[in-house]
Amino acid sequence: MARYERTHLVLAVVQTVALVAGLIVALCIGITQNKINGELLNLNFVPSVEVTYVSHDVHVTNKGKENIWMLGGRLDGVVDDDSKLVVLIAPGGFYFIPGDRFEKYLHQRVGEDGSTVVMWEMDIRAANGMQYIVTTRFVVTMSKGVPDVRTQTTSIVPSAINRN
Repeated sequence: MARYERTHLVLAVVQTVALVAGLIVALCIGITQNKINGELLNLNFVPSVEVTYVSHDVHVTNKGKENIWMLGGRLDGVVDDDSKLVVLIAPGGFYFIPGDRFEKYLHQRVGEDGSTVVMWEMDIRAANGMQYIVTTRFVVTMSKGVPDVRTQTTSIVPSAINRN
């Protein structure tokens, strides 16, 4: 093999190795950028939910820009059988849950006069498919059997289902 041919072969090998290395680096950068873009898109889907107690009903209001689905809830850690129905709540819309069972629960817990704090966790799914847990605190004062309920949404956090 002549010197010229050897030089040409070495240059071809070096060029091929450089091309493969460049391709691998480009793929790594592309995969990382795609992951970052996906995370940035998910920022738009963080749900905005408000839970209020109005006229003896619990109102769940979607204050966000995308649809959300209510998947169920737990009152003081106990799963509510009626809340297993999946409900779509459009942006700006709300879903109301009749407060009869809630008030019955309050009467059993507090009686005719007294006060208590009740925690309610609600599972929702955002338009991007991620699930969240909305925790609401109900501060209740009963006076002659009539509840005065004040609500505070304390957190909206991603569900553990998303972390698997």
